[in-house]
Amino acid sequence: FYPPLSAWLLTGLYWLVGQQADIAINLLFALCLLLGAVGMFGLGRALAGEVGGLLATAVFTISPHAAAQIYSRGSTSNSLALALVPLVAWMIWRVGERPSPTRIAFGAIAVALLMLSHTAVSLLLLGPLLLWGAVAVAAQPAELRRRWPVLAGMFSLGLAISAFAWLPALTEIQHTRYAAEAS
Repeated sequence: FYPPLSAWLLTGLYWLVGQQADIAINLLFALCLLLGAVGMFGLGRALAGEVGGLLATAVFTISPHAAAQIYSRGSTSNSLALALVPLVAWMIWRVGERPSPTRIAFGAIAVALLMLSHTAVSLLLLGPLLLWGAVAVAAQPAELRRRWPVLAGMFSLGLAISAFAWLPALTEIQHTRYAAEAS
């Protein structure tokens, strides 16, 4: 029961570059850094202007944790999940700021992609992201603070889109050795 997104992307890149695995995996890691940088820039710019966006991007791209996932562990799924978290946080802020069907759809897709990237990371960070959603709504003027159902709908839609991957794992976990292996 491993989320498929990193394998799908790696396979697509593998075929795109003429079945050269070393180039494909390097492209995937570069894509992870780029995706995380875009998410951090958008979030930083929304919170602190252009300079904040550039600083947030720099901090993300040179962070030791991101570097360890890529250069030490070689973990495509962890790198992808870490790259998607800033994107989800940015989408949450944008939906809390001014909801629109397009923003809600992009936010739901970002949540779904996070759920399809890495089980432990996505489940571990789902709670803080929901808390971030509460902060995003609370930061709005008093007349706009009733937007929490919109964010809840965005999260629910993202979870529904990705349910084909996480729901079987959740319902069939008692038939696996997960508990024994995790302990």
